Amino acid sequence: MDNTEKIDDIGAVPKKKFSVKYIIGAVIILLISFAITFVVGKALFSAPDANANQVMEIGPLYNSPEFTVNIANSGGRRFLMTQFSLEVENKKVLKELNNKLPVFQDKVIIVLSGKTVEDLDSLEGKEIVKKELVDNINNILTEGKVKNIFFNKFVYQ
Repeated sequence: MDNTEKIDDIGAVPKKKFSVKYIIGAVIILLISFAITFVVGKALFSAPDANANQVMEIGPLYNSPEFTVNIANSGGRRFLMTQFSLEVENKKVLKELNNKLPVFQDKVIIVLSGKTVEDLDSLEGKEIVKKELVDNINNILTEGKVKNIFFNKFVYQ
């Protein structure tokens, strides 16, 4: 019987003891995982800002005809092709713009044909063009004002 005991001792696998270091490491990893999950979950499922739900209200729109003008200081070799929508205060302005279409077109052509490539090349330059167009068009209106301008097409070559 002594021989049987020796065989059992040889085939047995010794038990490994978990050290305290492994247990503490596992707890720390678990806590970090929960913290990351909480932060990410809160960011994904939190209520959106009050400003995010606000819809930009746009007034009546007047769609301009397409304009093609030569760019200043280009010797007639470069041109700008654009079309835009005007946001106006009220519907009376829409009718007034239709009645004053030749004057409106003249104002737009004068402003646009005075611009150089450098004026049109930057975002700031386009914003200046918008402001000048709004100011010049508002000078001919009596029933209300243009509030904003939105370019639908803006191509220069």
